[in-house]
Amino acid sequence: MIIDPITSMNRLKAFFSNSNSDTLPNNTLEIPDLIKIDTDLSGFQSPLVINNDYIEIINLPNYVQSPYILKGKNLKKVDLSALTQIEFNQEYLHSSDFLLLSILQGTKIQTLDLPNFKGTQGEVPSSGTTIGDSRAERASFRNNYWLKTVSMGNQFMKESENTQFKFNGFWFRNNYSLVALILNYPYVIPIDRTEGFNTTPIIEGNGYIYVPNQELLDAYLTSWGTKFTNKFKLISSYKTNMKAYEDTITDSWSQILANCINGSYTKYNVGDTKTLYYYGVPAQATIVAKGTDNVHDTKTDGTAAALTWMLKTISIFDKYNLNTVFGNSAINFHNANGTSEYPGYRTLFTNTILNGISSSPNAKDTIIQDGIKPVIKYSAGTDENGEWFGSIPSNETIWPPSASEMNLRNHTSPYAYFTDSRNPNRPNYFLGQTTLTSDDKGIITIGTRDYSQNSSYPDIIRSTGKNTKMEVVSGDTTNSYLIFGFCT
Repeated sequence: MIIDPITSMNRLKAFFSNSNSDTLPNNTLEIPDLIKIDTDLSGFQSPLVINNDYIEIINLPNYVQSPYILKGKNLKKVDLSALTQIEFNQEYLHSSDFLLLSILQGTKIQTLDLPNFKGTQGEVPSSGTTIGDSRAERASFRNNYWLKTVSMGNQFMKESENTQFKFNGFWFRNNYSLVALILNYPYVIPIDRTEGFNTTPIIEGNGYIYVPNQELLDAYLTSWGTKFTNKFKLISSYKTNMKAYEDTITDSWSQILANCINGSYTKYNVGDTKTLYYYGVPAQATIVAKGTDNVHDTKTDGTAAALTWMLKTISIFDKYNLNTVFGNSAINFHNANGTSEYPGYRTLFTNTILNGISSSPNAKDTIIQDGIKPVIKYSAGTDENGEWFGSIPSNETIWPPSASEMNLRNHTSPYAYFTDSRNPNRPNYFLGQTTLTSDDKGIITIGTRDYSQNSSYPDIIRSTGKNTKMEVVSGDTTNSYLIFGFCT
């Protein structure tokens, strides 16, 4: 069912043989004339398997069948406008148990629109399986950390034709940014389990499920249960509610940086936010100090840094082993570079993070990188003589915070952002837009810039609860998330 089989086959061959910028222009796989792939499986399921870390965009707008695997860690956009259903009570393809079902898992997608999607008739895993079972990892839409809005169905669907379809409550597990699920169905789509929502802002945060009218809202509350009390809203309120996630600063990064140079940065306030992009995904930064504050950063030329920025929440969802091989050198952040063979903790910031920052989601630029000012930072650690000090100075461009800056220790003065009486629980970093204090592996931890005596692991801060400050743990070996800061 391909209108232009030669062109489409050439595109598929190019994709599966050698996915590079020559064979896939703009990192895009686009086959608009693909409708179905003939198989001996269900009429709405196909053995199409795409798992590629190079591809960024997949457009299959007329493809009605469900692919068996569709994923990629750099996949940012998909067009599956014609997709009608997924999951057919099968966790792997035929007898190929190495081809485990995986539909849009672990991507960088931020919005997902499925206007013809009816749901599933054979969810994966089968009903009765607990969320802790390894089989639950097969459920679709898992680990899309930056997926913010999902829209399903349309107003013209008929309940009488879709009575066997349901919403798999294991979907969207670990979608830490999912603040809006829009259900456009003119009827209630049934759900038989709900645990996938437990790791989204819809249950753990300020996310909501949006439905067409008040009658349906009341019906969903009855059908989906008390777990979703106060979590349903009308679609008419969606745009207004989403403003809460917008930046408070509307100036471009270029204008912000220009204002830092000409002295006009005083128009910005501590707590103001601006989104940057980290390898193509959004990370909202917040101002934690200004050059006019009593506590501010000092540039290496001795003048005050205009603005100090730090990530507002956890936006990098990789966890790192923060150990560094120091040899006989001083154990402090500035020396935590490791070796060429085994890059150290500081190198994560000066190389991996710095190189990943951009002001644009679509094209890599160095606008922010070029505007970062090196400053004198202070952190705990030992000097060349092995003596431990609470505030060792070093010149840094991009860095993790120290416990003192976050008002958790008193070696140096904390930033204004962390002493604001309106937010006594800072720092209490969460996963994305959730209020989660733990992930699948346990309690959330974040690396700091400090080193305690007799430790080659940096101190970390650890969650203690939703409404309490994080606590400092000295020299812990737990793999941790990263929060970074910089000055402009």
